[in-house]
Order: sequence, then C-alpha cells, then structure tokens
Amino acid sequence: MKKIVPLLMVISLIFSIGCSCISTVERENLVELCDREEFVGKNPDSRFCENILSGEIVRGMEGNEVMASWGLPNVYLVSEDRSQEYWVYYVQNAGARSIHIYTLAFDDKNLLDDWDIDIKRFSGGSFVYSPDVVRIPAEEKHPVGKK
Repeated sequence: MKKIVPLLMVISLIFSIGCSCISTVERENLVELCDREEFVGKNPDSRFCENILSGEIVRGMEGNEVMASWGLPNVYLVSEDRSQEYWVYYVQNAGARSIHIYTLAFDDKNLLDDWDIDIKRFSGGSFVYSPDVVRIPAEEKHPVGKK
C-alpha cells in the first residue's frame, strides 16, 4: 500500500504536466484593435470573430483570419511540394529580455494546423549594431606571380 500512494502521485503529476503543456490558443497584441474590429465587421460570419478581436490564433483558422489577428508574418516559407506553408513571427518581450519565435504551420487547405514556440532569452549587455564594430574581412589578395 505504501508503494501505491507515491506511484499514484507520480502518475497524477505526469498527467497534469502533460496536459498543461498543450496550448489551444495563443494570444499576442500584434495588430491594432481597430484593424481587428474592421476585419470582424467585414466578416461577421467567421467562427473566430471573438478570437480575432482578442488577438488570438486558434487551430482551424484560415490564413486571412490569422493575418487579421496577428498581421503579416516576419518570414513566409512554403514546403517544396507546396503542401504546407509556414509563417514565422518574431515577438520581442523587452521586459523579460527575450524573443518569442512562433512558427505557424498551415495545411494544404490554408488552415492553421499547428504551431511551435521558441523562446530566446538574453542576459546582460544590449543589442548593438555598428558598422565600425562588425567588420567583414576583405578577401585576401595574393601578390601576382607568388604563391
């Protein structure tokens, strides 16, 4: 009996962790509310109107609904056989010094099928670009006739 109780606790913990990692909705504030309201006003029959107004994406959305909710992606990719599209969004979280990278996968019917989220965290320092700091080395030139 003493072995069963810890076993049940471990199983319930695994179940709760496994279920809590599945996201059915993602929310970002990438498009102005007035633009989302305009889309919903022109497309009142969409079953995702509330999600679009909230800036959410949901599996089953069409590409134009995702664009209404999140805007144009930063990167647009198409598989070689053109059966899938991938949209990538970079979302900076300045307070947490991180970047969220959302990769959205669309099926051959242009419906949002799935997504993946990567979080890149940065510590210390700051992002700087200066042509004086970043130098691309010139090609080495060998004297003519010498090797």
